[in-house]
Amino acid sequence: MSYVYLHERNMNPLVREQWPEQHMWLCEKLEAFKKVLAPRVKKLNASDYVADEQDGHNFVGVNPTDIEN
Repeated sequence: MSYVYLHERNMNPLVREQWPEQHMWLCEKLEAFKKVLAPRVKKLNASDYVADEQDGHNFVGVNPTDIEN
């Protein structure tokens, strides 16, 4: 299992004047993630997945601030 976490420390989503710059940054990063991850995800076979009931991970509704780098 892996995690990907990315954030821009110098931007505050509460500062409306930064929104255009923030949206551009987010768009660029999402496009980069898509470029790297999409081919890998397409190769996955869902029938190969085996759930490990002992790992206790439930990612539905996870707060990103609770996930460590």
